[in-house]
Amino acid sequence: MSWWLFAFLVCVSVFLVVWFFCTVFPFEPNNDFRRIQAEAEREHRAFELAQAHLALCEEKNKVKARDRCIKDLEQKNEEARKEADSLRKKLEYAESVLPTVVSSWHALKTWTKSDNLYDVGYRYEIFIGRVLEEEGFNVELCGDSMPRYDIFCKHCETGARIVVECKYWKHGTYLPREELDSFFRYVNSCFNRGIVFTERPRVYTSALLCDETKAYMRLHGIAWFENFPMEKKPKYVKASQGRYYIPSQKEFRVLSKQDGVVYFDTIFDAILAGNLPSMSDITRNS
Repeated sequence: MSWWLFAFLVCVSVFLVVWFFCTVFPFEPNNDFRRIQAEAEREHRAFELAQAHLALCEEKNKVKARDRCIKDLEQKNEEARKEADSLRKKLEYAESVLPTVVSSWHALKTWTKSDNLYDVGYRYEIFIGRVLEEEGFNVELCGDSMPRYDIFCKHCETGARIVVECKYWKHGTYLPREELDSFFRYVNSCFNRGIVFTERPRVYTSALLCDETKAYMRLHGIAWFENFPMEKKPKYVKASQGRYYIPSQKEFRVLSKQDGVVYFDTIFDAILAGNLPSMSDITRNS
């Protein structure tokens, strides 16, 4: 038998022996190896779950951010819509009251330049009313109301009430007594009826008074202020509670300090301060 045949037989014998032992006695890993392998598998699964959880959280955050952006955009759109509606209403209202504003401005401009005796006298009454307001009175311009006096005043603190007659005179140095007769008759009738004024009635005039007139007023307890010119032009626009009024309106006569009146030089100053034409003007011009 040759040597290579011998080697072949030896190899086959070794293979058969190994195969026999592996079949009869199979290899089994010990318990430590199985435990380590199980822990490794659990850690791998936990890592995969953690990655999945992080990915889910990121998606949720993206969804929340997107919803928040959408909500903010909707809110901004709603605010812009409300602002646009408010602006549109203001523009529509401004267009509707523009003829009233122009009419009021033209009427006030014409009135302030008028040389009519009644208009000049009314402007003097407004000037005296402002003087009395600075003394702490609430002032009501009565004009041609009866009984005959031009201004009724009530003091804001003491409650004292007085009546005032105003005479702007430009036809001479002295004011004729006849110009004050109606006021004197009213005061005299009050005196005869026992009516006592809490404050002495007053007469304001831009002219001088003669001695006879002064003696009569002194006798009846009337205070007088002669040679009292209209030193400065008063403000002819009153505003109260978001509305403005000019001297030709009834509200201008009756509104006073207790109504929160603010004075303006022009209608446009009153409008810029947020005041609108009075409802009576809007109704009349609509």
